[in-house]
Amino acid sequence: MNTIKKIRKQVKFYLKIITALIIAITFTSCDDDPVQKDILSPLDLTFNLETNQDQMGDFFGNAMALHDGKVWSSGGDNDYTNNVTSDNQIWSSTNGVAWISVTGVGEARTGHTLTTFDGKLWMIGGENNDDEWLSDIWYSSDGSAGSWVNAPTTTAPFGIVAYHTTAVYNGKMYVIAAKESTNATEVWSTSDCETWTQETANAFSGRVRHKAVVFNNTMYVIGGEDIGANKLNEIWQSTDGANWSLVSTNSSIFPGRLGHTATVYNDKVWVIGGRTETEPFTNDIYYSDNLIDWTKHTDYNPIDEIGAHEALLHNDALWVFGGKTGDNDTEVTGKIWSVKED
Repeated sequence: MNTIKKIRKQVKFYLKIITALIIAITFTSCDDDPVQKDILSPLDLTFNLETNQDQMGDFFGNAMALHDGKVWSSGGDNDYTNNVTSDNQIWSSTNGVAWISVTGVGEARTGHTLTTFDGKLWMIGGENNDDEWLSDIWYSSDGSAGSWVNAPTTTAPFGIVAYHTTAVYNGKMYVIAAKESTNATEVWSTSDCETWTQETANAFSGRVRHKAVVFNNTMYVIGGEDIGANKLNEIWQSTDGANWSLVSTNSSIFPGRLGHTATVYNDKVWVIGGRTETEPFTNDIYYSDNLIDWTKHTDYNPIDEIGAHEALLHNDALWVFGGKTGDNDTEVTGKIWSVKED
């Protein structure tokens, strides 16, 4: 296997040299275009299939987070629910591959978030198996059975939320969620998880299945689907949670999508997979070091075309977990990949 990787890298290297020489000769031979052109090469990525299927079986719609040296997963659909209903199970793994079922918490759900903040795991909102959106908040300091507590505010001040996103930024936890009654996106924050502040009632138009990342001391919201079922590639930014502006992007930005992931790894933001206007699911990988200029990884990519998966920075690599796949909503994968930039 190592020999194959070495040969592949050598082939890539020589192909890049040949391409660079061809472009250089073309530019120097054109008298009417004396401007020096930059030659951009795609990053080399190494993909490792960590497991074809773990103890959860095939799964999607889970919310995942890193906490206390472990990878945690909550809710979602898996082989134990025949991938047609959600469950309320909490799973943990010390290595991201071997998983243990820990406990059940609250109602079965998907479309929720699991976030590490203030030394605890926080599970917020989601949609239950009766298609009802939830407003509960649960927390645990260690994730163990019996340690999960329904937050004092039994009903969250922001009301029901699902297919939202939660981010931790500058000592606060932010919930960024659509408000169906106003077709707007509200932003709420807390520094102590007891008192919540509405930062804005209209950060931008309402959307679901978007993703948020914190990068270069700025919060970003990426993609999603609006009330008209349009797949978005908008990127919004804020440094205070209250004031948001649309990032001006160039023409190379990725197609609009939902059910994707956005993860910070190796000083870049990586957008992987999701559903677009033209594809049920895609395995596209886009990356950017400024969220203005985006590059599509066009080299070898063995990851399935997926959506409703999860991605985390784990063990100095970008890990991709499970997801829906195929040409319809009935196919699910349990594959777990790690991706490293060479």
